[in-house]
Amino acid sequence: MGKPADYMYPGTMCIPLLVRHPAGAGAGTTSDEFVYTTDVPATVSAAGDTTPVGGIDGQSLLPLIEGTRGFASRDYLTCRYGNSVWYKDHRTWFFSDVDFETPHVFDLEIDPSCRHNIASRASDRIEEAKNRILDDADGSLLNYTRMATTDALGRPEFSDSRQ
Repeated sequence: MGKPADYMYPGTMCIPLLVRHPAGAGAGTTSDEFVYTTDVPATVSAAGDTTPVGGIDGQSLLPLIEGTRGFASRDYLTCRYGNSVWYKDHRTWFFSDVDFETPHVFDLEIDPSCRHNIASRASDRIEEAKNRILDDADGSLLNYTRMATTDALGRPEFSDSRQ
Protein backbone atom coordinates (compact mmCIF):
# COMPACT_ATOMS: atom_id res chain seq x y z
CA MET A 1 0.00 0.00 0.00
CA GLY A 2 2.38 2.75 1.12
CA LYS A 3 1.73 6.47 1.27
CA PRO A 4 2.03 9.36 -1.14
CA ALA A 5 5.33 11.21 -0.69
CA ASP A 6 3.52 14.49 -0.03
CA TYR A 7 1.28 13.07 2.72
CA MET A 8 3.33 13.97 5.77
CA TYR A 9 0.59 14.25 8.37
CA PRO A 10 0.83 12.86 11.94
CA GLY A 11 -0.78 9.56 10.98
CA THR A 12 2.18 8.69 8.78
CA MET A 13 4.99 10.60 10.47
CA CYS A 14 4.46 9.96 14.21
CA ILE A 15 5.66 6.40 14.52
CA PRO A 16 5.87 4.87 18.00
CA LEU A 17 9.24 3.45 18.95
CA LEU A 18 9.07 0.57 21.40
CA VAL A 19 12.29 -0.43 23.13
CA ARG A 20 12.97 -3.32 25.49
CA HIS A 21 16.16 -3.23 27.50
CA PRO A 22 17.54 -6.74 28.19
CA ALA A 23 17.77 -5.97 31.92
CA GLY A 24 14.31 -4.40 32.02
CA ALA A 25 15.61 -0.86 32.56
CA GLY A 26 12.97 1.78 31.91
CA ALA A 27 10.15 -0.77 31.70
CA GLY A 28 6.76 0.93 31.50
CA THR A 29 8.13 4.41 30.89
CA THR A 30 7.38 6.72 28.00
CA SER A 31 9.16 9.71 26.50
CA ASP A 32 8.13 12.57 24.25
CA GLU A 33 11.70 13.23 23.08
CA PHE A 34 12.27 13.88 19.39
CA VAL A 35 14.18 10.87 18.03
CA TYR A 36 15.20 9.65 14.59
CA THR A 37 15.42 6.10 13.29
CA THR A 38 19.17 6.77 13.01
CA ASP A 39 19.22 6.71 16.81
CA VAL A 40 18.48 2.96 16.75
CA PRO A 41 21.84 1.84 15.27
CA ALA A 42 23.59 4.37 17.51
CA THR A 43 21.85 2.74 20.49
CA VAL A 44 22.83 -0.77 19.38
CA SER A 45 26.41 0.39 18.90
CA ALA A 46 26.48 1.95 22.38
CA ALA A 47 24.91 -1.14 23.96
CA GLY A 48 27.63 -3.25 22.34
CA ASP A 49 30.29 -0.79 23.47
CA THR A 50 31.51 -0.38 19.90
CA THR A 51 32.47 2.60 17.80
CA PRO A 52 31.72 2.18 14.09
CA VAL A 53 34.53 3.09 11.71
CA GLY A 54 33.64 6.43 10.17
CA GLY A 55 31.21 7.31 12.95
CA ILE A 56 27.46 6.99 13.00
CA ASP A 57 24.51 9.31 12.59
CA GLY A 58 22.10 9.53 15.47
CA GLN A 59 22.64 9.34 19.18
CA SER A 60 22.24 6.54 21.67
CA LEU A 61 18.85 6.21 23.33
CA LEU A 62 20.37 4.33 26.29
CA PRO A 63 20.32 7.42 28.53
CA LEU A 64 16.57 7.77 27.94
CA ILE A 65 15.98 4.06 28.49
CA GLU A 66 18.19 3.77 31.57
CA GLY A 67 17.20 7.13 33.07
CA THR A 68 20.73 8.50 32.99
CA ARG A 69 22.30 11.66 31.63
CA GLY A 70 23.71 11.95 28.15
CA PHE A 71 20.83 12.30 25.71
CA ALA A 72 20.92 15.69 23.97
CA SER A 73 17.30 16.78 23.53
CA ARG A 74 16.42 18.04 20.08
CA ASP A 75 14.45 21.21 19.41
CA TYR A 76 13.06 19.90 16.12
CA LEU A 77 13.07 17.10 13.54
CA THR A 78 13.39 17.20 9.75
CA CYS A 79 12.79 14.59 7.08
CA ARG A 80 12.89 14.19 3.34
CA TYR A 81 10.78 11.63 1.50
CA GLY A 82 10.85 11.68 -2.31
CA ASN A 83 10.60 15.33 -3.34
CA SER A 84 8.83 16.30 -0.11
CA VAL A 85 10.27 17.75 3.09
CA TRP A 86 8.92 17.82 6.63
CA TYR A 87 9.70 19.74 9.82
CA LYS A 88 8.33 19.56 13.34
CA ASP A 89 9.10 21.39 16.53
CA HIS A 90 7.00 21.67 19.68
CA ARG A 91 4.61 24.22 18.15
CA THR A 92 4.82 23.81 14.35
CA TRP A 93 4.13 21.01 11.87
CA PHE A 94 5.34 21.82 8.34
CA PHE A 95 5.62 19.97 5.05
CA SER A 96 6.12 21.00 1.44
CA ASP A 97 7.81 20.02 -1.79
CA VAL A 98 11.59 20.52 -1.97
CA ASP A 99 11.01 23.82 -3.78
CA PHE A 100 9.04 25.08 -0.75
CA GLU A 101 6.27 26.18 -3.13
CA THR A 102 3.44 24.14 -1.56
CA PRO A 103 3.75 24.77 2.18
CA HIS A 104 1.41 23.19 4.69
CA VAL A 105 1.75 24.68 8.16
CA PHE A 106 -0.12 23.72 11.31
CA ASP A 107 -0.09 25.20 14.80
CA LEU A 108 0.34 22.20 17.09
CA GLU A 109 -0.71 24.18 20.15
CA ILE A 110 -4.25 24.80 18.85
CA ASP A 111 -4.53 22.25 16.05
CA PRO A 112 -2.65 19.06 17.07
CA SER A 113 -4.56 17.01 14.48
CA CYS A 114 -3.23 19.27 11.67
CA ARG A 115 -6.59 20.02 10.10
CA HIS A 116 -6.21 23.76 9.40
CA ASN A 117 -3.38 24.86 7.11
CA ILE A 118 -2.22 28.30 8.29
CA ALA A 119 0.47 28.77 5.61
CA SER A 120 -1.10 32.00 4.35
CA ARG A 121 -0.43 33.68 7.71
CA ALA A 122 2.65 31.81 8.94
CA SER A 123 5.55 33.20 6.92
CA ASP A 124 7.77 33.23 10.03
CA ARG A 125 7.15 29.53 10.66
CA ILE A 126 7.72 28.69 6.98
CA GLU A 127 11.02 30.56 7.00
CA GLU A 128 12.19 28.84 10.18
CA ALA A 129 11.22 25.40 8.85
CA LYS A 130 12.89 26.08 5.51
CA ASN A 131 16.10 27.31 7.15
CA ARG A 132 16.32 24.31 9.46
CA ILE A 133 15.56 21.82 6.67
CA LEU A 134 18.20 23.38 4.42
CA ASP A 135 20.68 23.53 7.30
CA ASP A 136 20.19 19.81 7.98
CA ALA A 137 20.61 19.15 4.22
CA ASP A 138 23.92 21.05 4.10
CA GLY A 139 22.38 24.03 2.30
CA SER A 140 20.51 22.60 -0.66
CA LEU A 141 18.11 19.88 -1.78
CA LEU A 142 18.15 17.83 -4.95
CA ASN A 143 14.92 17.77 -6.93
CA TYR A 144 14.52 14.36 -8.55
CA THR A 145 12.72 14.16 -11.89
CA ARG A 146 11.53 10.80 -13.16
CA MET A 147 12.79 10.16 -16.68
CA ALA A 148 11.06 8.08 -19.35
CA THR A 149 13.87 5.51 -19.21
CA THR A 150 14.57 2.55 -16.96
CA ASP A 151 17.74 0.78 -15.92
CA ALA A 152 18.60 -2.78 -16.98
CA LEU A 153 16.27 -4.18 -14.28
CA GLY A 154 13.31 -2.07 -15.36
CA ARG A 155 13.51 0.39 -12.46
CA PRO A 156 12.69 4.02 -13.26
CA GLU A 157 15.63 6.35 -13.62
CA PHE A 158 15.79 9.85 -12.18
CA SER A 159 17.72 12.98 -12.96
CA ASP A 160 18.43 15.55 -10.30
CA SER A 161 18.98 19.26 -9.91
CA ARG A 162 20.03 21.27 -6.88
CA GLN A 163 17.55 23.64 -5.27
